[in-house]
Amino acid sequence: MSLGLPAHLASRVVTAAISRAGHVLAGLMLASAILASLLLIGSNPPRGIVLLVTVSVAIAVLLVFLSRRPSLVTAGIYLVFGAAGLSAATVVAAVMPSRLESVDAYVIAALWIALVLTGAAGGGYRRGIVMSVAGLGAGAVGAAVGAAVGGVLPPVEPTVPFAALLIVTIYFVTGTSTRYARRAQPDIHRAARDEKLAEVRIGVEARAAALLHDTVLGSLAAVASSPVGPLPRKVADSLESDLHAIIGQDWSERPIVSEDVSHAAPITAASEQAAALGLHVETTGDLGALSRVEPSVVETVALAVRQLLANVRLHSGSPTAEVVVFGDDRTVSVMVIDSGEGFDPEAVSADRLGLRNSVKRRLSLVNGEVKIWSSPGRGTSVLLSVPVSDSASPPDESASSARQPQGAM
Repeated sequence: MSLGLPAHLASRVVTAAISRAGHVLAGLMLASAILASLLLIGSNPPRGIVLLVTVSVAIAVLLVFLSRRPSLVTAGIYLVFGAAGLSAATVVAAVMPSRLESVDAYVIAALWIALVLTGAAGGGYRRGIVMSVAGLGAGAVGAAVGAAVGGVLPPVEPTVPFAALLIVTIYFVTGTSTRYARRAQPDIHRAARDEKLAEVRIGVEARAAALLHDTVLGSLAAVASSPVGPLPRKVADSLESDLHAIIGQDWSERPIVSEDVSHAAPITAASEQAAALGLHVETTGDLGALSRVEPSVVETVALAVRQLLANVRLHSGSPTAEVVVFGDDRTVSVMVIDSGEGFDPEAVSADRLGLRNSVKRRLSLVNGEVKIWSSPGRGTSVLLSVPVSDSASPPDESASSARQPQGAM
């Protein structure tokens, strides 16, 4: 019963809650004892009724003090004076008329149970068990002394030991479950750590697979499609940029994106790189909407756009593509459109990693969404949507609309 609390806090917090509940119940018992005694006061009240009320009120005051300042000292004072009050109540009961025996027995039982509910006195469950047994013993001593003074047999109240057994059982079960929870906590922490490491590993693998696909495979495709002889300067520059992206990469960290560059720069760079390899790309729409997305997320979207443009260049048969940026209050979207051959998204082979790793999985790491509309002979449209960041800057009105064509030089 740790309630999700750390092991070193769970025992005391739960025990304190049980003690507080016990004090409330003890207060109810004392209130019922006072009420039972007051009901006996009439036009001709029996002698001793006022004393019973006084004793009950005094113990109630001590209970309030104990509840506000729980400690061994206040618990000891409560038990000593409570036992003395119970002794006085037993003496009063001995001289009361026989017709009031049931009321006397109820008042004595209520006072006695209030002592059993002393609580843990600011300690753990072991102290709660000890103080409950001490309350039972103190009440027994007080009742025995009062019976001896009054010349009667000590009162027998079966509800008192039952109450003591119940509260001791509660403390014992609480302590046992807390001890087991403390033993299990290292395993829980280890499982949480392993789960976190698994999440990091999955993210690293996804980023690595996507980046390698974007760079190595894309570069090989660019080399394969180049004419025989020295590589064109633009292809060589693209290969060099890819090598810089791979070498020295810290796979355990997200890529750091400079805040000094334009929010639309990564998207523009992806279009320019595709244009350098021979694809005519036209970037349109509300580029200012990208300012409402974290720079690292914009970079992720740009890498996905780069892969989509590579797919257009290598597979669609279309010499042109359009990149459209737009957004609303909750999302910012980038759509890549071509009028090429198209394809059936459901029939994509499992070994085609571009859409799967470089686009879909990459967007999923930033809580993004990918939608594809395509059919054979009707071109392809791919929508990339990411949530707006609360901390991102508002859109720049001067860049709210742009039309930037990039074409083969």
